[in-house]
Amino acid sequence: MKLTEVARPGLEAKKTNPLEGFREVFRQGTATKRWLLFISLNMFTGSMLIPFRYPFAYEVKGGGPFIIGGITTAMILTEALFAAPIGRLADRIGRKKIYYMLTPIYCFAYLLFAFAPSPEWLIVAGFLMGFRMVAGVTGSAMTPELVPKQFIGRWRGIIGLCTGLMTIPAPIIGGLVWEHLGPEWVFIIPVFIDILVRLPILSTVPETLNRK
Repeated sequence: MKLTEVARPGLEAKKTNPLEGFREVFRQGTATKRWLLFISLNMFTGSMLIPFRYPFAYEVKGGGPFIIGGITTAMILTEALFAAPIGRLADRIGRKKIYYMLTPIYCFAYLLFAFAPSPEWLIVAGFLMGFRMVAGVTGSAMTPELVPKQFIGRWRGIIGLCTGLMTIPAPIIGGLVWEHLGPEWVFIIPVFIDILVRLPILSTVPETLNRK
């Protein structure tokens, strides 16, 4: 009740067609379709591997309760330590540069997780995986900066629809990959998607820091 109301430009009352409202977001926004694909693929890869992270640690790598719990603790520790400093850095050097810096780190974490020589290395991989959550801080900052303020609600709605649709088949696909290609491929395929697909898409999206 005590939050200050944010002044936003008014919308024309005659625009009652929801589809037309969504089209207007794409017309008025900047690189919205590419950004939508970028974050939808992020949700897809995350939803594909997350359900299998701990079964892999237990069944394939032989990790016990301490290792499994340590993976999550290490991930959260990374976010707690680095989210604020990296968020400040993103405000100085740009959101895209942070993505370029962090993507190789958590991609290496997936490979380390897949090929860990002993269960203890899974905790190290978990610590590095936390940088994916830190990268989400940058994404949260960049997402509303791509559209005019009066379209943020609709923009968030479109994002929720598309990312939700992407997460529905992702765990099933992860299970098929586990069964037919091998458990380690659940973690290798997201690396290929991030490096070969998502980063090239990001390179086409304009930097939003200080954009007029």
